[in-house]
Amino acid sequence: DVTPASTVTVTLETSCGQIVMGLDPVGSPQTANSFVFLAREGFFDGQVFHRIEEGFRVFSGDPEANGQGGPGYLVPDEFPAGDFEYTPGMVLMDNVGRGTTGSRFFILTGEGASTLNPQFNLLGEVTSGQGTLEAIAGVETAVRPGSTGQSLPLETVYIERATVEVASP
Repeated sequence: DVTPASTVTVTLETSCGQIVMGLDPVGSPQTANSFVFLAREGFFDGQVFHRIEEGFRVFSGDPEANGQGGPGYLVPDEFPAGDFEYTPGMVLMDNVGRGTTGSRFFILTGEGASTLNPQFNLLGEVTSGQGTLEAIAGVETAVRPGSTGQSLPLETVYIERATVEVASP
Protein backbone atom coordinates (compact mmCIF):
# COMPACT_ATOMS: atom_id res chain seq x y z
CA ASP A 1 0.00 0.00 0.00
CA VAL A 2 3.01 2.31 -0.31
CA THR A 3 2.64 4.66 -3.27
CA PRO A 4 4.66 7.74 -4.27
CA ALA A 5 1.94 9.85 -2.61
CA SER A 6 2.25 7.99 0.70
CA THR A 7 3.85 9.39 3.82
CA VAL A 8 5.78 6.52 5.37
CA THR A 9 7.15 6.59 8.90
CA VAL A 10 9.21 3.80 10.45
CA THR A 11 9.92 3.77 14.17
CA LEU A 12 12.85 1.73 15.42
CA GLU A 13 12.60 0.93 19.12
CA THR A 14 16.24 0.19 19.98
CA SER A 15 18.01 -0.83 23.15
CA CYS A 16 19.29 2.78 23.29
CA GLY A 17 15.96 4.51 22.60
CA GLN A 18 13.73 5.41 19.68
CA ILE A 19 14.66 6.43 16.12
CA VAL A 20 11.93 7.71 13.79
CA MET A 21 12.57 7.72 10.05
CA GLY A 22 10.60 9.17 7.16
CA LEU A 23 10.98 7.00 4.06
CA ASP A 24 11.27 8.24 0.47
CA PRO A 25 8.70 6.37 -1.68
CA VAL A 26 9.15 8.93 -4.50
CA GLY A 27 12.91 8.65 -5.03
CA SER A 28 13.24 5.02 -3.97
CA PRO A 29 9.85 3.32 -4.38
CA GLN A 30 11.05 -0.29 -4.51
CA THR A 31 13.48 0.28 -1.66
CA ALA A 32 10.76 1.83 0.53
CA ASN A 33 8.28 -0.95 -0.29
CA SER A 34 10.84 -3.65 0.51
CA PHE A 35 11.76 -2.04 3.83
CA VAL A 36 8.09 -1.67 4.79
CA PHE A 37 7.40 -5.31 3.88
CA LEU A 38 10.35 -6.54 5.95
CA ALA A 39 9.45 -4.35 8.94
CA ARG A 40 5.84 -5.53 8.89
CA GLU A 41 7.05 -9.15 8.79
CA GLY A 42 9.18 -8.56 11.92
CA PHE A 43 12.42 -9.06 9.96
CA PHE A 44 14.30 -6.28 11.79
CA ASP A 45 13.00 -7.15 15.28
CA GLY A 46 15.88 -8.37 17.44
CA GLN A 47 18.60 -7.49 14.93
CA VAL A 48 21.78 -5.86 16.18
CA PHE A 49 23.70 -2.83 15.01
CA HIS A 50 26.58 -4.94 13.71
CA ARG A 51 28.94 -2.15 12.71
CA ILE A 52 29.55 1.31 14.14
CA GLU A 53 31.91 3.81 12.57
CA GLU A 54 32.29 6.69 14.99
CA GLY A 55 31.53 10.06 13.44
CA PHE A 56 30.32 8.44 10.21
CA ARG A 57 27.58 5.75 10.28
CA VAL A 58 25.87 2.88 12.13
CA PHE A 59 24.76 -0.34 10.39
CA SER A 60 21.88 -2.77 10.98
CA GLY A 61 19.45 -4.91 8.98
CA ASP A 62 21.69 -7.97 8.71
CA PRO A 63 20.20 -11.18 10.15
CA GLU A 64 23.70 -12.71 10.25
CA ALA A 65 25.16 -9.67 12.09
CA ASN A 66 28.36 -9.77 10.06
CA GLY A 67 27.66 -7.48 7.10
CA GLN A 68 26.93 -10.39 4.75
CA GLY A 69 23.28 -11.32 5.42
CA GLY A 70 20.09 -10.33 3.71
CA PRO A 71 16.41 -11.13 3.17
CA GLY A 72 16.89 -13.74 0.44
CA TYR A 73 16.13 -11.35 -2.43
CA LEU A 74 17.67 -8.21 -3.94
CA VAL A 75 16.23 -4.73 -4.40
CA PRO A 76 16.94 -2.88 -7.67
CA ASP A 77 19.40 0.00 -7.63
CA GLU A 78 17.68 3.34 -7.05
CA PHE A 79 20.77 5.50 -6.68
CA PRO A 80 20.46 9.29 -6.50
CA ALA A 81 21.79 11.51 -9.29
CA GLY A 82 25.56 11.64 -9.71
CA ASP A 83 25.92 15.08 -8.11
CA PHE A 84 23.86 14.14 -5.03
CA GLU A 85 25.52 14.64 -1.63
CA TYR A 86 24.58 12.54 1.40
CA THR A 87 24.24 14.32 4.75
CA PRO A 88 24.06 13.21 8.39
CA GLY A 89 20.66 11.78 9.32
CA MET A 90 20.06 10.10 5.98
CA VAL A 91 19.24 6.39 5.97
CA LEU A 92 20.86 4.44 3.12
CA MET A 93 20.72 0.84 2.01
CA ASP A 94 24.07 -0.92 2.21
CA ASN A 95 25.45 -2.85 -0.76
CA VAL A 96 28.67 -4.34 -2.06
CA GLY A 97 28.24 -2.98 -5.58
CA ARG A 98 25.55 -2.60 -8.20
CA GLY A 99 22.61 -4.97 -7.91
CA THR A 100 23.39 -6.15 -4.37
CA THR A 101 20.99 -4.17 -2.16
CA GLY A 102 18.98 -6.29 0.28
CA SER A 103 18.03 -5.51 3.89
CA ARG A 104 21.21 -4.04 5.36
CA PHE A 105 20.98 -0.32 6.02
CA PHE A 106 23.03 2.38 7.65
CA ILE A 107 22.30 5.76 9.17
CA LEU A 108 24.77 8.57 8.55
CA THR A 109 25.83 10.16 11.83
CA GLY A 110 28.68 12.50 10.98
CA GLU A 111 30.52 14.63 8.49
CA GLY A 112 31.98 11.60 6.71
CA ALA A 113 28.61 11.40 4.96
CA SER A 114 29.70 13.80 2.24
CA THR A 115 32.60 11.51 1.26
CA LEU A 116 30.28 8.80 -0.07
CA ASN A 117 29.60 8.47 -3.78
CA PRO A 118 25.88 8.38 -4.65
CA GLN A 119 25.91 4.59 -5.02
CA PHE A 120 23.51 3.69 -2.21
CA ASN A 121 19.71 3.66 -2.37
CA LEU A 122 18.38 6.51 -0.24
CA LEU A 123 15.77 4.95 2.03
CA GLY A 124 14.87 8.14 3.88
CA GLU A 125 15.89 10.38 6.74
CA VAL A 126 15.82 10.36 10.52
CA THR A 127 13.14 12.75 11.77
CA SER A 128 13.69 12.24 15.50
CA GLY A 129 15.98 10.27 17.76
CA GLN A 130 19.25 12.14 17.41
CA GLY A 131 20.12 11.38 21.04
CA THR A 132 19.57 7.68 20.38
CA LEU A 133 21.82 7.82 17.33
CA GLU A 134 24.51 9.56 19.36
CA ALA A 135 24.27 6.86 22.04
CA ILE A 136 24.62 4.09 19.43
CA ALA A 137 27.47 5.88 17.64
CA GLY A 138 29.24 6.30 20.98
CA VAL A 139 29.44 2.57 21.74
CA GLU A 140 33.03 1.40 22.02
CA THR A 141 34.25 -0.72 19.09
CA ALA A 142 37.13 -2.97 18.12
CA VAL A 143 38.34 -4.25 14.75
CA ARG A 144 36.17 -7.16 13.59
CA PRO A 145 38.35 -10.30 13.43
CA GLY A 146 39.08 -11.36 9.87
CA SER A 147 37.97 -8.03 8.39
CA THR A 148 39.86 -5.23 6.72
CA GLY A 149 39.30 -2.83 9.60
CA GLN A 150 35.52 -3.02 10.07
CA SER A 151 34.37 -1.92 13.50
CA LEU A 152 32.64 -4.38 15.82
CA PRO A 153 30.57 -2.93 18.69
CA LEU A 154 31.77 -4.20 22.07
CA GLU A 155 28.29 -3.73 23.53
CA THR A 156 25.18 -5.27 22.00
CA VAL A 157 22.87 -2.64 20.57
CA TYR A 158 19.75 -3.99 18.91
CA ILE A 159 16.41 -3.16 17.35
CA GLU A 160 13.69 -4.33 19.69
CA ARG A 161 10.92 -3.63 17.18
CA ALA A 162 10.37 -1.81 13.89
CA THR A 163 6.88 -0.43 13.28
CA VAL A 164 5.47 1.20 10.16
CA GLU A 165 2.82 3.85 9.61
CA VAL A 166 1.63 4.59 6.07
CA ALA A 167 -0.63 7.55 5.40
CA SER A 168 -2.07 8.06 1.94
CA PRO A 169 -3.80 11.25 0.79
